[in-house]
Amino acid sequence: MSWLGSKIISEIKKEKPTGSKKNKIESFPLEDDNSFGDLLKRLDEDELKITVQLYVIKRGKRVTNIKGFSDQGQMESIAHELKKSIGTGGTAKNGMIVLQGDHRSKVTEFLLSKGFSEDSIEVI
Repeated sequence: MSWLGSKIISEIKKEKPTGSKKNKIESFPLEDDNSFGDLLKRLDEDELKITVQLYVIKRGKRVTNIKGFSDQGQMESIAHELKKSIGTGGTAKNGMIVLQGDHRSKVTEFLLSKGFSEDSIEVI
């Protein structure tokens, strides 16, 4: 906590509440359930931009790349569910999910069903 924040809190504690409810100072906990890191994580999720892209690799094989996840654990669980629901092979590493085959439409439908907004999904 910064010096200024601790100074303000100490001044609030010094003030004596009067008998009226109007001037009563509500106490608040210094540690809240919503820490600064949690708030930043939620803001990142709101601004999340997921890209679903088709690549053609050696010998004409097609793979679907999904990029843009901020959390590695979330990415791995989504990759596992995607592979299971589509019935294809793939992996989750280096910040992206790689699925064997062209599954752009199925991936988009899956992400929409998981609660991602249509504006945050870009299909290339």
